Amino acid sequence: MFIALVNPKSGGNIGNHLLLRFSEILDEDRIYNLSEVGGPRRALMEHRHTDNLRIIACGGDGTVGWILSVMDDMEFPPAERPAIGIIPLGTGNDLARSLSWGGKFRDKPLRKVLIDIHNADIIDLDRWSLSYCPLSEHGDTPEEIANADDKLPLDVLNNYFSVGIDAHIALQFHKARNSNPEHFTSRTRNLLFYGLAGGKDLFKHQWRNLMDHVTIECDGIDYTQRLKAYGTHSVMFLNIRSYAGGTKPWNRKYGPQCMNDGLLEVVAIDNLDLAILHAGGSGASVCQCKRAVITTNSCVPMQIDGEPCLMKPCKIVIEYRNRSKVLVRNKTASYAVKDDEIEDWAAKKIQSSFKLYKHQKSQSRKTTAAGAIEYVQVDHSAIGCKRGITDKDLTMFVVILNQLGGLLVSVFPLFIVLFMVLRHGRKRVFEVKERLLPPAILTDPKWGEHGYLQLPGLKLHYVEKGDHKKPLMLMLHGFPEFWFSWRHQLLHFSKDYWCVAIDNRGYGDTEKPTGIDQYHLDKLAADVKHVIEALGQKKCILLGHDWGGAIGYYFAGKYPEMVDQYVVVNLPHPLSLARQLTKGWDQRLKSWYMLFFQCPIIPERLMRLGDMNSFDLMMKGIQIENRDQLCEAYKYTFRDPNAFQGPINYYRAASQLSVTHKPKLNDVPVFSVYGNQDAYLSISAFKGSRDFVQDFQECPIEGVSHWAMIEAPQQVNSAIESYLNNKRGKNI
Repeated sequence: MFIALVNPKSGGNIGNHLLLRFSEILDEDRIYNLSEVGGPRRALMEHRHTDNLRIIACGGDGTVGWILSVMDDMEFPPAERPAIGIIPLGTGNDLARSLSWGGKFRDKPLRKVLIDIHNADIIDLDRWSLSYCPLSEHGDTPEEIANADDKLPLDVLNNYFSVGIDAHIALQFHKARNSNPEHFTSRTRNLLFYGLAGGKDLFKHQWRNLMDHVTIECDGIDYTQRLKAYGTHSVMFLNIRSYAGGTKPWNRKYGPQCMNDGLLEVVAIDNLDLAILHAGGSGASVCQCKRAVITTNSCVPMQIDGEPCLMKPCKIVIEYRNRSKVLVRNKTASYAVKDDEIEDWAAKKIQSSFKLYKHQKSQSRKTTAAGAIEYVQVDHSAIGCKRGITDKDLTMFVVILNQLGGLLVSVFPLFIVLFMVLRHGRKRVFEVKERLLPPAILTDPKWGEHGYLQLPGLKLHYVEKGDHKKPLMLMLHGFPEFWFSWRHQLLHFSKDYWCVAIDNRGYGDTEKPTGIDQYHLDKLAADVKHVIEALGQKKCILLGHDWGGAIGYYFAGKYPEMVDQYVVVNLPHPLSLARQLTKGWDQRLKSWYMLFFQCPIIPERLMRLGDMNSFDLMMKGIQIENRDQLCEAYKYTFRDPNAFQGPINYYRAASQLSVTHKPKLNDVPVFSVYGNQDAYLSISAFKGSRDFVQDFQECPIEGVSHWAMIEAPQQVNSAIESYLNNKRGKNI
């Protein structure tokens, strides 16, 4: 039994849009507009005795907390509390992220959502009480005291509590939004504000003396001096894994993190930690505790579940309160309804309402400045389009990736390096271990046989597996990778194909030409052509990921007669990506690193910092086995001091050199497989690829990151195999 509790104030107009869509699949008495009915109480009273009730909370984490608090007020016994699933509509959505519902609702058929809710597992969520006691002694000015609060915004903690710099930034945002709500109408602008405020506070060190004004006691142990010695700018008490929009402050090396173990994780961060959290870093793990006491002697910023405040001197005690049932999404569960039936329903039922919503959103965006962007003319006739596109839609990377932007973006990473050196010492930051022998996982013969091809002007390394008499499947990797990224596909497809995974020009054991002009798309596509010919073949099934995907799109447009089918993993059509770069800040912010890579020397050095910690951060964000061994495999391959120069030159060449041949994909079928949690590429860019390909199919994989073929090899392999078998006319 489902009931939907929708908070239309969350997520702009999406809440109202969901109310319309729910009315098409649920009875009216199972849908509640929380603004109209005065909150969750009515829904909970009407369905209090409903067996196996599952609540769909449509809103932010605050909406979930609202529902749980009303259950407390109504004195629901723990055993009778209905379980809550989440459709995330807020900004951070950390509870939704921790329960695998994602950080943002993507407009998929609601029947899929209902199936996910039905298949979800029920777990307990610890909840914590906060008691407040004012203290009279303080050293603040009368003005500071007058502007401070004497009551916490919430007295129950579901997600986290913090005191210090992060709460200060949240408070700045809260005040700015209340003063000028028209300036904070999108998630991207909100995140940009946080980034700018965080960058400013990174250099001001406003809360460097936080521990002079705060004492922290956990389970009777005073940690104040230890936190002071660390240079703490903020202290967090975490009940869930996710914080501030998906970061993971707790280092799991110091103990597992669970939302129903009766423990809070205590984390200290300085201002640099706050900056690198969003790059996959973590804070300093202090302890796990059952009870915490925070005492302040002056006005200090705090936040509870994202609700910020500036509190007068006080004593706050955090203690266990109770547990409530929540639903964690089961990623392995299969849908009981066929996808084509769901998609047909979605197309018929939501087309008109969703188009209206998109139109309203588009009109809203047009009223704001889109930024200074120079547009270039594009030859439409050279592109395999199915409908008319304006010149502005087809702005190429040349416009976005310019030297000035790269220099501006480089300033912030340089200051991060400086702070890392000051904090950890020069040796620890710049030292790279000597790696003389490859790790065992890299030399395992099961992956295939190694070989070299002498191409015109380039000696290229490859790994092959399978019978030479079978159709050729050629694999192109992305950045910063090498042939090893395709290891699961080499094993899986070698039974039906002759599989060859190459090290792209400038990568791995392939030669590394110097000069940016050596990495122009014309040369990269020519390499693919020469590989196919050197292997004695006339055509292939082409697979590409990331930069390999861009090469593949260009190659398929220039040499369509050499491609049977093109399978691209986590890379939209380049013109679709370019179009998204012109539409708004969502994709521009995701693509910030492209600007940074335009700088000379600095990006290569930054990639090697901390014994090539960039690979540790890359692997940290994906669910894989043998993580440490895989990191060592990548670090061994990129061990040469100049190993990153060629790969980064791909980005420099893309911005500095014009493309003389536009991709033309009227004759090449394309299958796009992508993880829908890609941190670098927007879903809109993936969806828009069909505008530039005549025969286009796609397969989004939920809950998977940019590295789909590494993180979810079975799902990727199954999707590709099914597509290829259908194209070959097999019965599956």
